[in-house]
Amino acid sequence: MWLGKFDPAGRTVWVDVQVYGPLGSRRALFVVDTGSQSSVISNEVTDALGYGAHMGTTINHVLGVGGRDSGYRLPVHRIEMMGLDLIDFEIACHDMPEDVGGLIGMDLIEGRVLMIDAKMGVVSFSD
Repeated sequence: MWLGKFDPAGRTVWVDVQVYGPLGSRRALFVVDTGSQSSVISNEVTDALGYGAHMGTTINHVLGVGGRDSGYRLPVHRIEMMGLDLIDFEIACHDMPEDVGGLIGMDLIEGRVLMIDAKMGVVSFSD
C-alpha cells in the first residue's frame, strides 16, 4: 500500500511522479482526478524528456471545463507513481497549466483501492 499526504485546505491531491524518456527522467506533480477517464501528461514534460507527437500512436480528444482539446496518445517508457511501476504505459499528452505535470485518471485507479481522507490530508492507494 502506498500512502501520501496533501493539504486538505488546497482541495487538490498532488502526487509526485517520476517519468522516464529517451533523454532521462524527470519528476513532475500530477493531480489525482477521478473525473478523468484517462490519465494525461503535460506536453511540457514529454517534450523535455525527448518525446514528440511523431512518436504518438493516435490523436486524442478530451472534453473539459475549457472545452474540447486535441492531443495524442503516447507510450511512455516508464512511469513511477503511487507505488506503481508502469512500463510502456500509453498516456494522453495535452497542454496543461504550467504547474500541472499531469492527471492520474480512472484508467489507473480502476480495479484498485483509492482512499482520500480529506480531513487528515492523507491519500492511500493499493491493488
